[in-house]
Amino acid sequence: MSLSANPTAQEATTDDDAEYDIIVTNDGDEDITVSLSTQQGNDCNGFSSSLDTFQVTVNESESETVKLTVSVNDQADGDCETTVNAQATGGLGYPASDDVKGNTTAGDGGG
Repeated sequence: MSLSANPTAQEATTDDDAEYDIIVTNDGDEDITVSLSTQQGNDCNGFSSSLDTFQVTVNESESETVKLTVSVNDQADGDCETTVNAQATGGLGYPASDDVKGNTTAGDGGG
């Protein structure tokens, strides 16, 4: 199982969230269930993140896409690195884990 993000970096404002497609790829030959979570760096004051789902089933040799949304408030400044963690169960060689990082920059705007 592997994770990738598209794009890997974006800007967010108080009016426009940053959205990332998190692609969960099952490179095995059995269906797997993948549990997802997010974690933000210590310097992420004013940033929050959410996933549109926290669990996805990925059929053998296929991919599923989950949307990661990063929002900012008026206190957000600089960059924030959000890590999406995945834990897979169900196939041979599992449990397995992977993670991918998205970098969000707080932009001007909003108000």
